[in-house]
Amino acid sequence: MSSKTRQERESPEHEAIESFTLLTKCDPKVSRKYLQRNHWNVNYALNEYYDKEIGTFAEEVPIPAHPVIYPRELVQVFDQYANVALFDMDSLVKFIEDLGYNLEDLATLCLVHLLGYKKLEEPLKRELFLSAWFMQGCSTLPNMQRCVKGLDAKLHEDLQYFTEIYDYTFHLILDTNRKDVDTDEAIQYWTLLFQPEYPIHMESGLLEAWFRFLHDEGKRTVTKDAWHMLLQFFKQYPTIQSIIDDYNEAAAWPFIIDEFYEFLRD
Repeated sequence: MSSKTRQERESPEHEAIESFTLLTKCDPKVSRKYLQRNHWNVNYALNEYYDKEIGTFAEEVPIPAHPVIYPRELVQVFDQYANVALFDMDSLVKFIEDLGYNLEDLATLCLVHLLGYKKLEEPLKRELFLSAWFMQGCSTLPNMQRCVKGLDAKLHEDLQYFTEIYDYTFHLILDTNRKDVDTDEAIQYWTLLFQPEYPIHMESGLLEAWFRFLHDEGKRTVTKDAWHMLLQFFKQYPTIQSIIDDYNEAAAWPFIIDEFYEFLRD
C-alpha cells in the first residue's frame, strides 16, 4: 500500500497537479479536472483555467509565490530579446516586430497590458515576462503571435475589454510624477482608439469637433477623469446632434465636457 502511494506521488500526473495547484491556489480536484481535459499539459490547462475561472486579462500579472520551472523554449524566447536579463525598450521593439506588429499598433497595447507593463520606458523583469506567457500556455513565438492576434480580435469586438485597454492606456502614457497627460499625446491615442472598427461607434465629425474644441480653448493637458469619462460620453452621445438635444448639464460629467457642450451650442 505504501509502495503504491509512493509511486503515485512520483508520477508525472501527480507532479502536474502539484504544479497547477501551486500556481492557481485552487483545489487539487479542480486541478485534476483541467489537466485531464488538456491531456496533462500544464501550460494549456493553465490557459483554460485563467480564461474560464478568473479571466485572462488581469490588471496585474500574477507571479507564482514559489519558484516555477518554465518551459525551456519560453526561457529561450526571453533570452533571445533580453538585454542583461531585462526586457528594455529595444527588446520590446524587436519582439513586437517579430510578432508582426509595430509599436504604434493598438495590438501592442494589448501585448504590454498582458505582460504587466506600467510604463513602456521601464524595463520588464524576467519573472513578469515568463509568468505572463506561462499563464497563457505560450512557450514559442508562434504561440505568442496567435495569442496577440486573439487579443487584437477581442479589442475589435468586446466593449468591456476595449474599455479596460482604453483606461490602461492613460496610465501607460502618463509621465512619472504627473497626474495628467499632454493634450497632443492624448489626441494621438484617441485618434487610434476611436477608429470605426472598434466597439465605440460615433459619427466621424464628433471626434474632430472634440479635437477642435481642445485646440481652440487652449486645453494643454487631460486629466484621468476627463480621459475616463470621455469614453462614457461618446457611448451615451454618439452624434453632435444628440449632445445638443439631450445633454444634461446637471449630470456628473467633468467640467471640460460641460465646456465642450457649450462649445457645440455656440
